[in-house]
Amino acid sequence: MSVKLGSYQLHSPAIGSAVTIEFFRDVDEEHAMRAHSSWRPILIERHNLAMLRHRQLNKPTPADWLALQQEYGVPDAKWQWPDLLAEVRGKTTHASFCIEAKGEVQAMMRVDLTKRCRLSGQAEQHLVYVDRIAVAPWNRRQIQDPPLLAGLGKILLGVAVSLSVDEGWDGRTGLHSLVQAEGFYRRSGMSDLGVDQDHEGLRYFEFSAPYAHKFLG
Repeated sequence: MSVKLGSYQLHSPAIGSAVTIEFFRDVDEEHAMRAHSSWRPILIERHNLAMLRHRQLNKPTPADWLALQQEYGVPDAKWQWPDLLAEVRGKTTHASFCIEAKGEVQAMMRVDLTKRCRLSGQAEQHLVYVDRIAVAPWNRRQIQDPPLLAGLGKILLGVAVSLSVDEGWDGRTGLHSLVQAEGFYRRSGMSDLGVDQDHEGLRYFEFSAPYAHKFLG
C-alpha cells in the first residue's frame, strides 16, 4: 500500500487557484494502474501523431524522431508504469514516489539506491539515481497549455535529493536526462557529464553535495 508522506497547496495554471497535492512513497498497484489507464491513451495518441509526422519527412534521421517526440511531449509514451513499479516493489534497493491531486496521479518517479557517483570529487560514493520520472500528460505544456499543474518534475527531483540526505549521502543525486529536460537540470545546478553512449545516448547529470543543498534551499 502506498504510504502518504504529506500534502500541500500548489497553484494550478489551468484553474487559476491552488489545489491540494499529496505525496506517496512505495507506489502500489492501484496508483500505478490508475496512472496507466488515464495517461497512456493520451500519450499513445500523441505518439501516433508524431509517427505520422515522421513518415512525412524526407529522409528522416534519428535526431528528427527525437525532436518530434519532444515536440509532441511523448518521449516516454512506451513506458509501462505498472511493470516498472512492480519490478521494484518491496525491494530495499529502490524506492518509488507519486504525486496525486484532484483524484488523479499527477507525477511518478522511480529511483535506484545501488548506483555510485561519477562526478570528480565524489566518484564512487553512494547517490540516489533517478531512473524514471514523468508527469501526467495534462501537466506537459506540449500537450496542454496552460497545464493543470507546473513544476512537478522539480518537486520530485527535490524528493530524490531529500531522500539522498536522509540516506546519509549528502544530497548526491544523478540521472540520465530526456532531451527536453536537459536545460532544466543544468539550471537546477546539476553537472552535465556528457552523452552516455551506454545509456541510449542520453546525457548524464549529477548533483554535487553543495549544489544539491542549494537546490533544496
